[in-house]
Amino acid sequence: MDKRIGKLKTPEQCAIFARNATDRNRPDLAEQARKRAVQLRADSLGAESEPEKEALQAIFAYEEVLTKKNGKRTRASRTWQMINRYGIIEAVERAVNRNAETQGYTALVEMGLEEFAFEAVILRHPGIFSKEAVLRSRERMSEWNITDDTMPGSKSDNHLFTTIQDAHRIAKAQSVFEERVRNAASKSDLITLGYQGGGSEAMAYQVAPLNFWVAIADSGNRYWNALGIGNPFEDGSTIIAEINPPKTGIDRNIAGVFIEDEKGTIYLAHRGKIGGGREGIGKNAFLGWYTEALDLVNDGGKYNEMIVIGALDDKKLIENLATFTNSVSAFKDGVFSGKLCPD
Repeated sequence: MDKRIGKLKTPEQCAIFARNATDRNRPDLAEQARKRAVQLRADSLGAESEPEKEALQAIFAYEEVLTKKNGKRTRASRTWQMINRYGIIEAVERAVNRNAETQGYTALVEMGLEEFAFEAVILRHPGIFSKEAVLRSRERMSEWNITDDTMPGSKSDNHLFTTIQDAHRIAKAQSVFEERVRNAASKSDLITLGYQGGGSEAMAYQVAPLNFWVAIADSGNRYWNALGIGNPFEDGSTIIAEINPPKTGIDRNIAGVFIEDEKGTIYLAHRGKIGGGREGIGKNAFLGWYTEALDLVNDGGKYNEMIVIGALDDKKLIENLATFTNSVSAFKDGVFSGKLCPD
């Protein structure tokens, strides 16, 4: 931002500066001045969080569009009424529920204020908005030919995830995952794992530095990836969690899944389904306890939240897997000890 614009203290000063910049054929400075005005107006209301601040900026940017359209200062009266009734975040949700206004977004672009579109705000902070609002915002930005890479103000970690359903690609992803586990292992050997309803032989890989293990086997229509704590060859082989991707298509009854982002990077993810054979241990209870952020995934046309363990090529994939295993272990220990009460 130009130093002169950074020193402007009021929206009125910004408006004067923008007009003068336009008269002197400096649209770049006029754009910066308009952004400064939007920021000053939002700051004056004392938002309690960054998403609320950006939402207020979006509303004031919308007022800039209305003002230009009407030739006089115009308030977004209906939007402010929604804020007074429902709060800032809910008002933005309701705003994107209205029919898409391509002209409105085009007007923001023409004024250099596209980063303040309601949809852009939602996609920068998907965790605090509903899945429906995030989906609608993505679809709308796509209609406007805006991708995650080109979305104004987008964050590098704002991914659009999709479940991989092709059998060949799932098999290849599983193979890469197994290679990552083998390379990280301190020791490997065949063991017999028991589970509710039976047991099975699997190749176990101990990752001693992280104090956990992974056991891998082929299990009918799925790839079986069991996780445990400690040394499976000496401490026993109690299964803490499983990440079992289906061999083809989508199976929401099992927890494992391979997903990809908009760039084709493949990730290992978990649906949150936790088994334990007793009251208080299950998907809803675990996700209600789990404190890490969940990611929204296009799961065969249905949008579901998942725990993204990590990209298959991420150096921290095995470390992330150990962290997830310990999280599930801590949750189960809490239930077993009575510190966590079932709903």
